[in-house]
Amino acid sequence: MLNVMKEWSNSHQISLVIPLFGFLFSKELLSDKYKIYLSSSGTKPIDCFRLIPTYSKRIIRALLIQIRDKPDVVVSSTHLLFDTLPGFVLRYKFRAKFVVYVHHLISNQTDFRTGMLSRISILGERLSIPLIRTADILFVVNEKVREELIDLGFEPGKILLSSNGVDYNAIDSIKRVQDDIIYDACFCGRLVKRKGIYDLVEIWRLVTVHYPKSKLVIVGDGPEYDNLSAKIKESRLEANIHLMGFVSENDKYLTMKKSRIFIFPSYEEGWGIAVAEAIAAGLKVVLYDIGTYKIFEKNVIAVEKANIGNMAKIIIELIANQSSNTREGKLGRLSNVLDWQDVANREMESISNSANG
Repeated sequence: MLNVMKEWSNSHQISLVIPLFGFLFSKELLSDKYKIYLSSSGTKPIDCFRLIPTYSKRIIRALLIQIRDKPDVVVSSTHLLFDTLPGFVLRYKFRAKFVVYVHHLISNQTDFRTGMLSRISILGERLSIPLIRTADILFVVNEKVREELIDLGFEPGKILLSSNGVDYNAIDSIKRVQDDIIYDACFCGRLVKRKGIYDLVEIWRLVTVHYPKSKLVIVGDGPEYDNLSAKIKESRLEANIHLMGFVSENDKYLTMKKSRIFIFPSYEEGWGIAVAEAIAAGLKVVLYDIGTYKIFEKNVIAVEKANIGNMAKIIIELIANQSSNTREGKLGRLSNVLDWQDVANREMESISNSANG
């Protein structure tokens, strides 16, 4: 959403309602052209015990915000209740068009959605469904989500298949300071169980049996950071796995370019932005086959979901086939993946057509 908004702001006035934590987390991608309205003042991630009261306060505060300029279009960046309820109310308050992004339906993803936080998220999704039925446009990024919405009775004509994108210029502009590859592999993503982060540790343990000095870097932050760090120590892999935490976009691309392989054992994805970025950065990509990567199928090595041993075996083979300071992958555009600017232009054309209709 932030990537397409950056493009839209060149020709449209953007007002952004965002929690303070989100604002601080995404400052790098925000434009000084936006009018910012804060929906909360918290500066730390929310734990599951405070989730309902925190989200309730955020929704109420978002509803009470006095938007100075009447919007023509109200956009909810997700289909979840904390985004859709304020969006639903604002669209009627201003008689504006209502656009909702549906990345994936979480109630259809159950592998790691068994705890209190997951049950709350699924309940919020169910409460949100009637609200998003009123949207003028529903943007989805894969055909599977479109079919799921149609099965729920949504009007097919309102569901538009869009895409995520890649910032090719930013990736191309990042140069390694040295020519040596520092990491054998990297992972980039939010540190939550459904991203397969604990599989990642076990996979790398098997890799170190063959390559004791092999190094994996994990880029990202999230609620499982401390537990993941403890798991790495428990597995005695501190010398082999480096937890980098949250980094800027440029540092993320630089880390990718200092690596040879991108490992992504995620169990749940709507599209896979990090996968596309890794391919564009020239890495070999190994991931679980979860049915949502068809757009990348010629550019990745897909492994049966949860098959840790097979993924480790493939990574070991890739390391064996590559020298210590070169990669086989080449930087460049993916023929079927757009730049963010093109994604933004296509979506804005659809929104404009709806607004003028």
